[in-house]
Amino acid sequence: MEERYRQKVRTYIKNGQITARTRAILQKELIECGLSKERARAIEVEETYRWEVQRYRRDGQTPDRDILESIRNTFSVLKSRAQRIEEEVIKAEKSYRQEARKYIRNGQVLATGQDALQEARVIRGLFQERAQEIEAEELYRQEVRKYISDGQISETEQDKLEPVQNDLGLSETRVREIETEELYRRKVERFIRNGQVSEAKRVEIERIRINLRLSLENAQEIEAEVIEAETIYRREVRNYLKDGQVLAMGRTILQNIRISRGVSSWKTQKIETEEIYRQDVQKYIRNRLIFATGQFILDDKRKKLNLLEQDANEIELEELKAYNDRVFPQWDEYQQRWQKYDRIRATTIRQEKRSNLSSRAKQELETVLAIIQADEIQFHPEEKDWLEEKSWIRDKAWLEEGAEFPRLQRLLEAEDWEEANRETFSKLLEIAGRQEQGYLTARDIEFLPIATLRRIDDLWDKNSGGHFGFTAQRKVWEMVDKDIQIFSDRVGWYKNNSWVSDDLIIFSLTIAPKGHLPVVPHRGWWCFTGGIRAIIQKLTSYSI
Repeated sequence: MEERYRQKVRTYIKNGQITARTRAILQKELIECGLSKERARAIEVEETYRWEVQRYRRDGQTPDRDILESIRNTFSVLKSRAQRIEEEVIKAEKSYRQEARKYIRNGQVLATGQDALQEARVIRGLFQERAQEIEAEELYRQEVRKYISDGQISETEQDKLEPVQNDLGLSETRVREIETEELYRRKVERFIRNGQVSEAKRVEIERIRINLRLSLENAQEIEAEVIEAETIYRREVRNYLKDGQVLAMGRTILQNIRISRGVSSWKTQKIETEEIYRQDVQKYIRNRLIFATGQFILDDKRKKLNLLEQDANEIELEELKAYNDRVFPQWDEYQQRWQKYDRIRATTIRQEKRSNLSSRAKQELETVLAIIQADEIQFHPEEKDWLEEKSWIRDKAWLEEGAEFPRLQRLLEAEDWEEANRETFSKLLEIAGRQEQGYLTARDIEFLPIATLRRIDDLWDKNSGGHFGFTAQRKVWEMVDKDIQIFSDRVGWYKNNSWVSDDLIIFSLTIAPKGHLPVVPHRGWWCFTGGIRAIIQKLTSYSI
């Protein structure tokens, strides 16, 4: 019942006072609510203080602490209660401002929003005068957003805003503050990506804030709004994106978000373009077309979308990392299965006392492999076709120990690093049965015999004095605590925020960084889909 009485008090406070006529009405309300005179009086005092706080917050000003303290003493409001009321007012104003933005279109509050705003005002304890001022501020703010171009307001546009200011009855001080806030919003919008600001951009944003003379608190609030707006808009784009287009049914929703959240047309277009590209990236990752064919098609798509190469690279890496995070939680289980198989094979070879296995031993190994393969299919039914393709492994001589690579050995002994690199990749494709596709995945590595990987690694390690090879890469990997990005930078595959092209690979023992070779094409995809991790982990995990 206290809340009912409080609402009535708010209704009858005019200019910070309760008149004699309205007090008689409140007296009747007091009795109906069953409140004591003392409690009723306390509520009246608190709400009068609330009105005063809102009065001094008008025109965008933070009330002077001495003024508020004087008012508090005048009304004998407890300090703790006064502080709570001030916090409630700040929260109420922010909430009401967000609500008002939903219903402001074309320079007016929509008729459909009048009742909703009235209800919001009452619930939040805002007095009508303050609510009207907030609406006027947001009407002006929306007009400002129309006229901001390239992070500034021209003199011509400023002339158009002046009559709007006069019609709304806003002070010069307040409109300049709103303009400054929106200028900052537009500039910050260009630096935020996926809810984050890089450290380098943070310095530039701080410089802009200082130049605009915007308070740190206000700037942080605007940044939070920009991040929230981008997150919401991006989420809704994903909800309504199908086959590279935003569905018509989602356009109205996106338009409302753009206007109410103050997202620029430039930003919304950029988000939509990025999400269209992201959808294609996800498709190629999902269908394992992530190397030669997929990269070529994606690059063509990027150009058609006018998407910056850096933005496209970031999207690819984000999706590859997400894929990596989904796949590799089960990595230990995969490793255990294949470690068990290799141990059984090694034991069989020792028992046979020869490298060429008998027909019986081969048949038993094929049975073990079939069991593991069946387990994989049961665990990942969506990959049944792909896993069944691995039946080739039962017919390959690579199942046996002692695989030799005479051509690779000759090339490495001659220090022909470039041709040796090509030969290594070619042999891995041949062993994995991926010659037609022209690429390898982390899952392919699981099916490669450990002896094959070790032999290739030994040849590189021996002929480069430990500078090249998988073992050299493993040492760098462990040194950087298994961080893909740092690892790629250390071995010279990733420079200046992009993956180095094939023509920049260094085929020199004296110049190339440790672990630089061997390297596969499309090394960015290779790293972030777990390829390098798979090789290193397989070599270090198996003990035969």
